[in-house]
Order: sequence, then structure tokens, then C-alpha cells
Amino acid sequence: MKCPYCNHPDTRVIDSRPAEDGSAIRRRRSCDECGKRFTTYEKVETIPLIIIKKDNNREQYNRSKIERGIIRACYKRPVSAEAIQKTVERIEIKIFNLEANQEISKERIYAAALLHDIGRHIQYENGTPHQIAGLPIAEQILTDCGFYPEEVKEILYAIENHRNKEMLKRNDLAGILYRADKMSRCCFGCRAEKECNWSTEKKNMEIQY
Repeated sequence: MKCPYCNHPDTRVIDSRPAEDGSAIRRRRSCDECGKRFTTYEKVETIPLIIIKKDNNREQYNRSKIERGIIRACYKRPVSAEAIQKTVERIEIKIFNLEANQEISKERIYAAALLHDIGRHIQYENGTPHQIAGLPIAEQILTDCGFYPEEVKEILYAIENHRNKEMLKRNDLAGILYRADKMSRCCFGCRAEKECNWSTEKKNMEIQY
């Protein structure tokens, strides 16, 4: 592959590893001519995504536009190139998930977020795990609010499993709620973190961009 810095036609791969979601290979390359290093990604070619803009014009999806926007937003901020690349990867994964008809309405996300801890007081009273204790309450509220039965079922499943680590890699509502619940914990700034009896896997020790 040609070097993007000096245009030398030959470069060599010095490291290869799967990208975050496993759908691409990240390769670190080095140019023997100028000594510069750069990163490339190898992905399966798919049908190009078409983006519908606010003015209803259509254009082909372009990853570099997302990268440029994030780089501008992070200008003069202590954000590493690696963190920027990981952020772009997460955004791209979300885009392709939406294209795969996995879009989830904001109403269902809001409902799951608002109701997932509604059984907490019952847990304090009799020890029943709140993700179980809150299901009947949440079901009644969702029904009264006019959610369809299949939506109620999806939201209740997400609530019931928002403490289940098997949801970590899922891209449905249950997976979104599980990850969001953990990322909302500010353990990284808690003064009592060292005395906390939570396991390491329950704690959130970093800010994710």
C-alpha cells in the first residue's frame, strides 16, 4: 500500500488485530522510505449506504467526514488519536446497525431508561432484585401509556436484563440499556470507590467519548 506521507509505493504491516466489533481488521503499517507509521482498516465490501441530508439531498456515506468533524471538535483537547478512531468505529457500527433495521424508537429507549430502576424500593423492603420487582409496575405504566404489546414485551425484557452481563455485546434495546446503565455510574470520580463492595465489572472507571 502507498504511504500517505511520501507516496512510496511499498509499506509493510507491523501489527494486525480485529477492530472493536470484530467486523474489520486494523492494520498498523510502516513506511521504510520515510519511517512514518499509519493505520488502515480492512472490511468486507457492502452495498454503499446512502445518507439523506436535512435538505433531502442524498449522498454516499463517507467515514472521513465523521473523522474530520470529531477531530475539529477535539481540537486543543487532550483526546488521543486512538480514542478518536474508537469513537468513529462506534458511530459507524451504530450506522450499520440502523441500516440493518435495528433502529429503536426514542420512546422505547426513554421508557426503559425511566422505568428500569422503578422496583428499587421493593428491593430495599424485602430483598427482591429490583429488575424483577419492578416488572409488574413497569408493565402497568407502559400499558396505560399506550405502548403496543410487542413494545411492552421488549421494554420489560430490557428492564429485567439490565444487570445481565450477557447483554453487553447485543445491539437491541436490552444491550443499549445494559451499557448505558453502567456508563452512567461515575465510579471514576467517587471518593468511596475503594471501599465500595461492587465487583470490578460493575464499576465504570472511565469516560467514554
